[in-house]
Amino acid sequence: MEINQERIKKLSSQKLSLLAETLKAKTLREKTDSPGITAIEGSRTEWPLSFNQERLWFFDQMVPSDPLYNLSIVVKVKGYLKHDVLIKSIYATVERHEVLRTTFSSRDGRPVQIIQPKLEPGFSYHDIRDYEGDKKLYVNNVLNKEVQKPIDLENGPLVHLCFIQVGEQESYLPCVAHHIISDGLSMAVLFKDVWRVYGELENKGKLTTRPLAFQHIDYIMQLRKSFTRKRRERLLTYWKQRLVVELPVLALSLDKPRKHQKANAGEAFQRRLPPEFIDKLNALCKAASVSLYTLLLGAFKILLHTYTGQSYVIVGSSFANLKKSELNDQIGFYVNAVPIRSKIQRNLTIREFLKELNFNVMCAREHQDVPFNILVDELGILRDAAVSPITRD
Repeated sequence: MEINQERIKKLSSQKLSLLAETLKAKTLREKTDSPGITAIEGSRTEWPLSFNQERLWFFDQMVPSDPLYNLSIVVKVKGYLKHDVLIKSIYATVERHEVLRTTFSSRDGRPVQIIQPKLEPGFSYHDIRDYEGDKKLYVNNVLNKEVQKPIDLENGPLVHLCFIQVGEQESYLPCVAHHIISDGLSMAVLFKDVWRVYGELENKGKLTTRPLAFQHIDYIMQLRKSFTRKRRERLLTYWKQRLVVELPVLALSLDKPRKHQKANAGEAFQRRLPPEFIDKLNALCKAASVSLYTLLLGAFKILLHTYTGQSYVIVGSSFANLKKSELNDQIGFYVNAVPIRSKIQRNLTIREFLKELNFNVMCAREHQDVPFNILVDELGILRDAAVSPITRD
């Protein structure tokens, strides 16, 4: 579907809402009607990278084994875990997913990924059941060290797990994997597979799970094949129209001068919202015909506008261009960073703003298949070590 930005500007919020629903239905129909991903027959050893994997590989060449792209997840377990069964479960999961046995090298200056027939994951065991010091502090120290461990893309392994046994009925399982072979959804799938295998070995003494219908490399090859020149130009036309304006640095008031290079030293804060507040959010979503994601994105954009006074706000978001059913048992780097640009207009009501934002989100999803690094290059954005490209934060 071609998106004419000038005509879009003249549409009312009601028409934007209808058009957004049309885009959503079109995207869903295309995913439903697509034949899906099939396994490639023949030798499965050395392959090209996806476009997004190439970006992370080139970054690793400049800053080898930097932990910036280490993804982590920590699972707290209540109940007794058998150490030997857990080890077998982890190894069986690595055997099931080729991407967990993949390393990265270069051939004639170009990156390649190599599926290893055997590659054991990194694993360490900490038994602190009899430790007399502060166990919570001990666990936190181990977790911090695990996340900061350098990962060697060429020699591997690219996934590391740790078993911290605090008591007979309490333990922690941190897992760290490089982003080049995983994403947020994949980390959850990894543990889901480990628990499933653990249950089969514990209860049946053997594995009964069928092999995967396709592997991560099959997805990559189909993605590269479908990204034809014609499709690439169509998608880029939309983004060039959408991001044609100057992309200023997000002018947040800082307590210190902005450094010449991003330090990436952020923090995460968690807060549990009361159920009655969540009910109000869901009610507003229903009234405005938008998702909770769109509502929270809109609130964040308004907050940034309030702090900066800037009318145009661009926020990067991650989308996975696969049917949810296809992702249920997959591990790999499936997400792509997509910029969502909005103009904050004070004359709009909240519902009108949300409908306009919802349309922008649907358009972004419709045109999400342009790899982020290609989009940056095509827009001719000068690289600046102090800020992120496009979002300029």
